[in-house]
Amino acid sequence: MPDKLILPAEHLDDGKTHFGVEVCVVTYVQERDDNGNVIMVDDLDEKGLQKKTENDLIIKKPKMKPCEFTLVITDGATTDGTSAVFITKPFELDFSNLEKFFKAKGIVVPEALKRLMNNIELVFDALYYSPGKKEELPSDVLTDANKKKEWVQKLLIDEQALKNIYDNTDNTDGKKIITLNDTYLLKFSIKTGNLLASIDKNISNFLSLERASLMVVRCQAGKAESLKNYVKMLNSTT
Repeated sequence: MPDKLILPAEHLDDGKTHFGVEVCVVTYVQERDDNGNVIMVDDLDEKGLQKKTENDLIIKKPKMKPCEFTLVITDGATTDGTSAVFITKPFELDFSNLEKFFKAKGIVVPEALKRLMNNIELVFDALYYSPGKKEELPSDVLTDANKKKEWVQKLLIDEQALKNIYDNTDNTDGKKIITLNDTYLLKFSIKTGNLLASIDKNISNFLSLERASLMVVRCQAGKAESLKNYVKMLNSTT
């Protein structure tokens, strides 16, 4: 758990009572040695005995380690654009667990994809999400030229996109309620001993891809300071 106070709301100067929730989440990932290789251990049965094949060979499985991180939910019940959900430090996800999920769903995973998944470490370096305000979409927004222009500018989209939103938004008590202008920051990295080797060993003889990162940011007016503070907090804990 974090050892510092995290303010539960983005806007505290409104005289209202605010609240925040911190949830400690644990996931399990494959443990690797200094060279990035997965550490294998004996697979044991319920009695603690080694599992063996029909040929009396010992069955191995990846050694797993817990990965703990904190998920913070601020002002979770509000719908006025002041709530946020974010992590307080990077955390890992294990792609190899996806194979179990696919199998449960009856999806056959190609061998090349299996090798790829088993050689990848996915790290969420940053994850921040703050929903925008909820507003009612006027019933005549597609037929009233002024309202159509207003909402196209408000949502930063074109007329066709506005029509798609209108057609695909369910009615709630006879109203079409949408969330305006979410703010989010997502950055994740893929780490591997040699990603290309899992696809084609010949390529890995002359080219090695060790790490790749992707960041996606969308920041609405008035939210920049919140994102800056979030990045500052992450940098101080890593």
